[in-house]
Amino acid sequence: MIREIAFVTLVMLTGNSIAEDWPQFRGPNCSGISTCTDPLPVRFSSEENVRWSVPLGDGIGSPVVAAGRVFTSGMID
Repeated sequence: MIREIAFVTLVMLTGNSIAEDWPQFRGPNCSGISTCTDPLPVRFSSEENVRWSVPLGDGIGSPVVAAGRVFTSGMID
């Protein structure tokens, strides 16, 4: 769950720049490495470098970024 929240946060921190789609587990090239050349933040906390957050249920899936939206799944209860 922490990884999903961190990923969503990271995606949202790219500001107004257009982020690349992340359509599958480990990204577009299955390496887990972004091809984006924009600098990314290196420090995070519950308030620092966060634009928004949302509680997610437990899960083992990978978030997907497509067309400027983040899709994820999780189990609750």
